[in-house]
Amino acid sequence: MSDEFVTRAVRCPVCQTAFNHDQPTLTALAGRDADFRPLFTGRDVLLGMVMTCPTCRYSAFAEGFESEGDLGEEERALLLESGDDAPVVHTELPGDDELDGLRRFLKRPETFDGLQRDGEPYGGARCVLAARCHEFLDEDDVDGVLELYLRGSWCARATHDRDIEQRCQREVVARLRKRLDEKDEKKKLHDADRPRAVYLWAELSRRLGEFSAALQGFEELRGLVDAEDEEGSRWLERARRLGALAGAKSDVNAPWTDEPLEDE
Repeated sequence: MSDEFVTRAVRCPVCQTAFNHDQPTLTALAGRDADFRPLFTGRDVLLGMVMTCPTCRYSAFAEGFESEGDLGEEERALLLESGDDAPVVHTELPGDDELDGLRRFLKRPETFDGLQRDGEPYGGARCVLAARCHEFLDEDDVDGVLELYLRGSWCARATHDRDIEQRCQREVVARLRKRLDEKDEKKKLHDADRPRAVYLWAELSRRLGEFSAALQGFEELRGLVDAEDEEGSRWLERARRLGALAGAKSDVNAPWTDEPLEDE
């Protein structure tokens, strides 16, 4: 195995299948797309972050599988926190009292809606399954499910699977809007978290071709930040340049940058 991968021997907690997973090693960050997708100087490490059991198709980050040894801090950062200021997806082994329900869940046809049952899922499809498994196990962790679908859209983009990419983006948009509209004081977003959530909702709406919603979101963002604050001014510049794309009805991939668009 090349030094670009670490082979991890794991066991599925659901069906006890033992298998090897080739986990990519961390490479330097080279930039980001405007929806926070990290770009790397070497191999794209995102595609191997989620593991899928080859027998029952249970899917999760490495911490959701039985494995020899603990994750190192570098692996943990790669697997759980690669999004820009993203909430951590809390992954752990399913409890013994959850396994029977999870086995039934993995036999339901709707669990694999929009995904191929034959062959081992890869990239975005793995993330979709991980999101569905995570939501089944912890339906209250809206942020964790949201972040798994976001990673699914990133992986699908890398494999040029536009259908899965848009499916994941729609899941993120719906959950972001739910979080933004939450009225319960115990569940609603903190004010400090709203700019990122509104921005991402607007940017993904733009990528989905929902330009009116995107423009609404970028306008909403302007009311959440202080133009005199350094970080606030950066959010405003991003809203301005991506709002210009939405106004031109453009859904192209765009970089994460504070620099003006080249054609402006």
